[in-house]
Amino acid sequence: MVWSGMLRRRWAWAAAAAAAGGAAVIAVAVVESAGPAPGRHPVSLASRPVSVSLVARFKSPEVTPVAMALHGTLAAGTGSAALKDGGICLWETATGRVTAVLPVPAGSGGIGPLAFSPDGTILAEGAVNGSIYLWDIATGKVTATLATPGGTGPGALSFSPDGRSLAEASTEGRLGIVYLWDVAARKVTAKSATVDNPYGITAVAFAPGGTTVAVGEATGTILLWDTRTGTTTVGPADPKSDSGTWVGAIAFGPGGTMAAGYNGGTTYLWDARGTLTAAFTDPAVRAVFSGRRATVNGLVLALWFGPGGTTVTAADGEGDIYLWRLTR
Repeated sequence: MVWSGMLRRRWAWAAAAAAAGGAAVIAVAVVESAGPAPGRHPVSLASRPVSVSLVARFKSPEVTPVAMALHGTLAAGTGSAALKDGGICLWETATGRVTAVLPVPAGSGGIGPLAFSPDGTILAEGAVNGSIYLWDIATGKVTATLATPGGTGPGALSFSPDGRSLAEASTEGRLGIVYLWDVAARKVTAKSATVDNPYGITAVAFAPGGTTVAVGEATGTILLWDTRTGTTTVGPADPKSDSGTWVGAIAFGPGGTMAAGYNGGTTYLWDARGTLTAAFTDPAVRAVFSGRRATVNGLVLALWFGPGGTTVTAADGEGDIYLWRLTR
């Protein structure tokens, strides 16, 4: 099995974590409660001004997550530390206790990307062996296993807004492709045009309406795939070189607002017209830029819009989860 560039590195981190003491997967509760506001970051918008405020920071027991997924008050992540036996854990920050542990499926080869269903009842897990496991959160059981057409470990996963479809990013050689699964029928119903990129596809997310999938590349480019017509158009790209070029996560909010997080710890917001409206950076990454820290794994691994799109939660490779408030 051949993987290239950054996708290979993502799986290599998981493998190294397992060798060091078991690949632990933590789920962390993210509560949208009032907390200290370390700073406000005014941003000038083309349409209307907005202020981005850091409301709270939550520290996961997972110190070096490789993949994470957010859903309201929950997050899921894979990495090193925390649990010696590995597995997918549900962690409640309000009480500080693990509420459930989902074991790593036998023969999976390791855990990769994760994605919650819109109602939070199912967790999709991409595995190194090329499988996608669908977990029932309530029972802690795998309810279905999907075999990826390309036979390689998925690079990213995303459920459609109605939960009926699942987008899977796959890399075959140096070609990236997105498959569209019918979750109930357990079959692929569509696939995107291939993307010629040696580092592959690193993020996917459904836009509101469920017919367009945003596809993030390791080059920083975001493509928009219309699943009805099969056409692909170029979306926004990372506007600043110091934020990195790897798209680690994409999420959509009300009205078609899109958020994309990069490997420099910066998250950008665009409105439905593609106008850049806001940008905010992981404080730990800002400390690196200012010389107060030597290094940091600032890759944004997961994003989540809160109710009404007034907050954005971002999880990064340091195991930090930040709650940002957007004030217009």
